[in-house]
Amino acid sequence: MRHRIAFWIILAYLWVMMILLGAIVMETFMVYPNVFYDPPRSLETGLEFMAVRAPSDFFPPLGFLSWVTGIGALVLGWRVKSARY
Repeated sequence: MRHRIAFWIILAYLWVMMILLGAIVMETFMVYPNVFYDPPRSLETGLEFMAVRAPSDFFPPLGFLSWVTGIGALVLGWRVKSARY
């Protein structure tokens, strides 16, 4: 039973980290160049675009979830020696 829980926690951690990586890459290569293309006009356009939801609404909860699932994956996967490397 413990191995099953460990598997699902480690899988959840992998899923969260893949989402986080994709979000950071998307923000770096799509949002930043458009916001900082022609300041200050592009900054005004970017602020209008992010009026409803912004990266600051998305990254803190996802970052916390990555810490929680990472700690869980570390604790539950520690007994497997090959997983430590």
